[in-house]
Amino acid sequence: MGEVELDLPLAGQGVGRFTQWIVAAATSLAVLALAVAAVADATLREMARQPAVLTVALPAGAGPAEVAAVVTLLEKSRGVAFAEPVDEEELAQLVEPWLGDAGAGRGLAIPPLIDVTFEPGFSPDVEALSAALRRLQPEVVVERNEPADPRPAEAIRNLRALAALASVLFVGFGVAGVAAVTHLSLRNYAETVDLLQQMGAAHRYVARQFEDHAVRCGLRGGLFGFVLAAVILLAAIEAGTAFGLGLFPGRGLRPVDWVLLAVVPVITVLLTALAARLVAGRGLSRAA
Repeated sequence: MGEVELDLPLAGQGVGRFTQWIVAAATSLAVLALAVAAVADATLREMARQPAVLTVALPAGAGPAEVAAVVTLLEKSRGVAFAEPVDEEELAQLVEPWLGDAGAGRGLAIPPLIDVTFEPGFSPDVEALSAALRRLQPEVVVERNEPADPRPAEAIRNLRALAALASVLFVGFGVAGVAAVTHLSLRNYAETVDLLQQMGAAHRYVARQFEDHAVRCGLRGGLFGFVLAAVILLAAIEAGTAFGLGLFPGRGLRPVDWVLLAVVPVITVLLTALAARLVAGRGLSRAA
């Protein structure tokens, strides 16, 4: 199906010919930024699915029967994958930095420890579990093994927010660029616009000329920008898989991520068309 001819030569000359490339650049950058946000979100989900680990410390004088009773209670608790007492050799290694080799072999009473690992993604209620254990063993101590350094997770959350914001800003810059081009085109073709109006063309008809031009350029630029960004992302995924760079969690972006990325050029085209129509309509109203 052929394109409808425009009365104004917006695409052939002047600043109007840059509209397509403005939309392409904005779309490509916005898609890449949103992909970074999706990767950061996937990384956070992977981190959240890591199994929670607790350490249960019994009194120093607790015997094997008491340890076994606590282990049995833990194994019956909701979400527990397994509970395993820490053997004596590992306990000796744990206290060695504080007591030294000699202190580890003095027969000191070391509190029995039990490592408790939960199912991936399950968040245990430490207070409720501690209360249940204290009913069985009043002097028991429960501690959650938190990550040694929480800063990586915080950095990834910040990266996700900044990447999502950057995606919105890139679309905004593209829309602003199209608006500026429309304003300049309106000034460059002032005589032609005036002639069309003298021939009976309404403001809405003339404004539609700029809107149609923005839609055409937006569709071509948006498609080109999305394809370019998709090629870059696919190349990055393949390179990460081939060289083990770990750029993408799992097997890459999920289908829902690609759907969200594909929405970016659609939103960009709609906003650029709206911007062109508003700018042209306002400029024609002022000139009247």
